[in-house]
Amino acid sequence: MNILLYLLGDNITLPKAEAKGLIESYLENKNFSEIYEKNRLYIFSCEKFPFERMSMAKVMCEFIAHGENLEDIAKKVASQISGSFRVTSYSTGNFKDATLERRFGEIIKKHNENITVKLENYENEVMCLYTENLYFAGINKNREKFLQRIPSNRPFTVPVTMHPKLARTLINLARVKEGARILDPFCGSGAILVEAGLMGMKIFGKDISEYMLHGCRKNLDFYGVQYGTENLKEGDALKIRKKDFFDAIVTDLPYGRSSFTTNRNLTQLYNKFMLTAYKLLKEGKFAVIVSKDGIDYDFYKFKFAEEHKVRVHGGLTRRICVLKKE
Repeated sequence: MNILLYLLGDNITLPKAEAKGLIESYLENKNFSEIYEKNRLYIFSCEKFPFERMSMAKVMCEFIAHGENLEDIAKKVASQISGSFRVTSYSTGNFKDATLERRFGEIIKKHNENITVKLENYENEVMCLYTENLYFAGINKNREKFLQRIPSNRPFTVPVTMHPKLARTLINLARVKEGARILDPFCGSGAILVEAGLMGMKIFGKDISEYMLHGCRKNLDFYGVQYGTENLKEGDALKIRKKDFFDAIVTDLPYGRSSFTTNRNLTQLYNKFMLTAYKLLKEGKFAVIVSKDGIDYDFYKFKFAEEHKVRVHGGLTRRICVLKKE
């Protein structure tokens, strides 16, 4: 299958890293190959790609063709669709073509008289992404709708609660499939656990605050996420006893609690947690660790895989480290 992603532009490294994490989640993607990459366009071939899990893409398509000749591309599109369709276009630069959707639709229809153009209730949405002299066409795949789960819409939220897009991206960086056991040992209000549960994973959470756990349960219940009471417990993250048990650890380390107000104390906590995390994780699996940028800590025996930075506001930038247990 050939895939076209038009990635979000608010972070330089994370969108493509998320796509690669998803590709690597499925062992059958051994025949992965890149077709085209420039700016925010990323086209590749793989055996399986879970569109419904990708969060940092503006457009996702089953890719058909690209080139300079719109007629040739339309002919290929016409041969691969049936029933009704509409065309939606996106400029990937400063150049705008107000008539492209109508023209492209007419050319596609010319090459297949058995299909019809419908602007509503259509069966296929043909996407045409373009620059001034290059066109990219594919069949649109629906994206996850995150608006209902933004912090202000949750029944329980606290300041600097993680956006569901970022939470989902972190999980995808962990390279796990449905049914995997995923742990957030500092789960707070449950942003990461909600997304993991909605993606079909077995969730485990811990937090030292019963107040936060109560809010986490409210959020999980609100979004219909299944969890066992034994999987969501109050307590110290450093005292979890499940050796070689989890398929992934994804967590946002604490950096604003009164008991750990200095960078020195935070570094001590982080270093102790890394040792615990290494014991909890299965061999060959990943830990995705978020911390406040500027606080250094030891990765213990983990192999460093990749790092990303996400600016939250003027005083806070999140550092994301992807680590592998080998």
